[in-house]
Amino acid sequence: MKNKFHINYSLITFIFSIVVFGCSLSEQHLNKDYKTLIEQSERELGLMDTTHMLDSAKSHVIRASNLQQMNRFAEAILEFQEALKYDSSAVIFSAIGKSYLQLGKYEQARANALKALKIDSLNIPAMEVMFQFYSYIPKIDEAITIYSQIVNIEPTYFRKLTLARLYELQDKEKAIALYQEMLEDGENEDIMLRLSELYKSKGDYEKYLNMTLKINENKAYRLPILNNLVEAYYLNKKYDDAYNVVGKADVNLIEDDLTSFYLKYGDLLYLDTSAESKLYIPKFLNKIDQRFFSRWSVYYLGGFLAYKIKDTSLTDKFFSKALDFTDTNQDVPIDIGVVFYNNKNYSKALHIFSKFETIFPDNYLYPFYIGTVYAAMDSNSKAIEPLNRALDLEEKNVVVLGQLGLVYNNLRDFVKSDSMYELALDVNPGDPLINNNYAYSLSERGIKLDEALRMTEIALSADSNNSSYLDTYGWIAYKSGDYEKALEYINKAIITGKASAEVYEHLGDIQLKLGNKGYAIDAYQKSLELDAGNANVIKKLEGIK
Repeated sequence: MKNKFHINYSLITFIFSIVVFGCSLSEQHLNKDYKTLIEQSERELGLMDTTHMLDSAKSHVIRASNLQQMNRFAEAILEFQEALKYDSSAVIFSAIGKSYLQLGKYEQARANALKALKIDSLNIPAMEVMFQFYSYIPKIDEAITIYSQIVNIEPTYFRKLTLARLYELQDKEKAIALYQEMLEDGENEDIMLRLSELYKSKGDYEKYLNMTLKINENKAYRLPILNNLVEAYYLNKKYDDAYNVVGKADVNLIEDDLTSFYLKYGDLLYLDTSAESKLYIPKFLNKIDQRFFSRWSVYYLGGFLAYKIKDTSLTDKFFSKALDFTDTNQDVPIDIGVVFYNNKNYSKALHIFSKFETIFPDNYLYPFYIGTVYAAMDSNSKAIEPLNRALDLEEKNVVVLGQLGLVYNNLRDFVKSDSMYELALDVNPGDPLINNNYAYSLSERGIKLDEALRMTEIALSADSNNSSYLDTYGWIAYKSGDYEKALEYINKAIITGKASAEVYEHLGDIQLKLGNKGYAIDAYQKSLELDAGNANVIKKLEGIK
C-alpha cells in the first residue's frame, strides 16, 4: 500500500522518551470532550491495564526504529512487539500504532494508540495516531476533538495552524478566532491570507478588502496579492480602485503573470452585471490592444467583453486576433463561432467552423455546427451533408441525430426524420429535447397523438417550466380537440416569459376555436411583434378582419 505519512522523529529522541517517559502534564489538561471520546473508544475495544518493563526493550526499539526509517513497517511492528515483552510503555504502543497507520490497518492503529493513552493520557504521538485514524474514517468532529487536545498540550504555530485548517471544515468562526489569536504573536502573511479567504467565503467583503490591503502594505505586488486585491475591490463595488490595480500590475508583473492577472480582472468585468462596471470595459479593451501581441486567451476574453457591451466591431477584432494565435485549442474556435451564430452573423460563423474543421478534422462539433448554421439559414438541404459528416465521427451522438431529425422534418422528409428521432431515442429514451421535437413533429402531422403526448410528458418531467415543452403539450391537446386544455398549457408557456412567436400564433389559433376573435387578434399581433415577417400569421389576421 502506498504510504501517506512518513515517521521522521529521531532515534535518539525516541529512546530518550522511553527512558524518561511519564506524565509531564497533569490530568487537568484533558478537556471533557477529549476524555469522553477516549473512554468511549476504550469501551469499544475492552482494553486491559498494562505493566512496565523497561531495560531489555532498547535493542528491539532501536531495530524497530531503523526499520521504520526504511518504510519496513510490518517488520518494525514485530520488533516493537518483542520490545513490549520487556517494556509496556506508551511510546512503544504509539509507535506500533503509527506503523499500523502506514500499513492502512486503522483499527489496529487505534487499538495501540488507546493502549498508549491508557498508560500516558497526555502522550502526543498516540494522540496523533488517533487524530489520523479519525481523519481517515472520516469523522471530522472527533479528529478536531483530538487535535484541539494536542494544541492544549503543545500550542506551537504548526499545531495551531493545523487545528485552524480543521476548523475551516466545520466551523469557520472558530477558524477565524484562532487565526486572529495567532496574529497577536506577530503579523504573518500566510495567516492573513487564510483570514482573507474566510472573510470572502462568509460574504464579509469589507473585512476581506481590509485584510487584503493589510497584506499589501509592504507593496509586494505579486500576482496572488494583486488578484485578491482587485477581486476585493470588485466585491465591494469599488470599480475605480479595482481598475487602478491594473496599472500596478502593468508595472510590476512579468508577461505570464500579467496575462493571468488580465484574465482575472476581465472575468470580474464580464461577470459583474452593474452598469457602472461596464464603463470600464472600453478602457480595459484599449489596454489589451496596446499591451499584448500574441496572447490568444486575452484576446478571447476581450472578444466576450466587447460582445457584452454590444460593440460588434471590437468583438470581431478581438475574436479575429484570438483565432490568429490559437491552433491547438479546439474549443476556442467553436466558442467564438457560436457567438457569431447566436448573433445571427451566419456567414462569419460558417467561415470559422469551415476553416477550423480542416485543422481539427476529427472533432465532430465543427461539421455539426456547419450543419446547424445552414439549418438556421433555412438551407436545410445544405445542412444534411455536414451533419452526416458529424455523425460519421460520432455515430450515436443524440444531439447530431436530433439535429438531422429536425432538418429532415423541415424538408418534410418524415420517413428519414422519424428514423433519426427513433435512433436518438434508442440511445437515450429519456432525452427531453428529442422527445419534445419528435412529439411536435407528430402533432403537426396529426398522427400518433397518444404517443406524442407520452413523449411530451417525458420532456416535461425533466423540465416542467420549459415554454417549448408546454407549447408542444398544448398543441397536441389542440390537435386532439381539447381546446380548454390547449389554452391552459399555452398560457403556462407564456407565463414562463420565454414564449416564442410560434407560441402566440398557437394562442391565436386556440382563441379562434373558442370563438374569442378579439383575443385571437391580440395573440397574432403579439406573434408579429416577435417575428414581423411571418406571412402565415399575417394571412390569419387578414382572414379575421
